[in-house]
Amino acid sequence: LVLASIGTFGYLHFTKNQTPEICVSDKETGNKDKKSVLDFFKKTPQKIRTNVAIFGVDKDEIRTDVIIIATFNNETKKIDLVSIPRDTRVFLTEGTLADMRSRMSYVPDTVKINEVHAYAGKEKANQYSVQEVERLLGIQIDYFIKMNLEGFRKIVDQMGGVEIDLPRNFYYVDRSGGLYIDLKAGPQTLNGDQAEQLVRWRKNKDGSGYGDLGRIQTQQLFLKAFAKKALSPKNILNAPAIIKTIFEYVETDIYLDDALKYVK
Repeated sequence: LVLASIGTFGYLHFTKNQTPEICVSDKETGNKDKKSVLDFFKKTPQKIRTNVAIFGVDKDEIRTDVIIIATFNNETKKIDLVSIPRDTRVFLTEGTLADMRSRMSYVPDTVKINEVHAYAGKEKANQYSVQEVERLLGIQIDYFIKMNLEGFRKIVDQMGGVEIDLPRNFYYVDRSGGLYIDLKAGPQTLNGDQAEQLVRWRKNKDGSGYGDLGRIQTQQLFLKAFAKKALSPKNILNAPAIIKTIFEYVETDIYLDDALKYVK
C-alpha cells in the first residue's frame, strides 16, 4: 500500500506536473477549499488539549441522555473522560432563551442539560448542546460526536460484542417505556442489545442503586471494556467495516483533514 501510494503520487506529481487536490469543508465558514494531498502530511501546530463532546441521544432522539467530554492530550497521548449527569441544571442566557422561544411556545428559564437538545430545535440542537457544555465547564469544545441507540447497538455487534466482568446483577423493567434490563453478575460478552441495557441502567426495580451517578459509573466501566475490545488486533483489522457503521449512525463536525491528525 505504501509503495503503491508513493508510486501514484510520484506519477501525478512528476509526470503530470500537478498535485492531486481534495475538496474539504471549512468548519467555520462551510466553504470548500482545495487542498493538496501534501497538506495532510504537513506538521501543523496542535493544541495541547483537544476537547470532544460526546452525546448519546435517547430512544426518540430528543434529549442527550449521555454527555461525556473526551479530552485528548497531544503531549502525553492520553484521553481523559468526564461524564456530565443528565439532570445537571443550567441557566440559559437571555439570547439563547429568546431564540428558543421564537421557535417554541414554552421554554423555562432553567433546564436540565439533557433538555437543551430538545428545546433548541433540530436546526440548533447540536450548537446549543455544545454551547451549554462550554458554559458549564468553562472550556472550549473543539468537536462534537452524536450517536443514537441503534448505532450504538450495531457498533457493539460489529465489534463482536464486549467482554466485561459485571460487579452485580442489573435488573429493571419499565413496560411503558419499553425498557427491559436483566443482566447477571460475572464475566460475560455483551452483544449490542445487552450493552444498551447496561448503559441505560440507573437502579434496580427494588430501588437499589445510585441513580444517575451510579449510571455514570456503570457507563465508565463499560467504556473501558469497549476501548479494550476496539483496540484488539481483530478489530483493528475489522476497522473498515466498523467505520462504515459509524458513518451511518454518527453525526459529527469532524472533517477528514481534522480526523487524519489523530489517526495514530
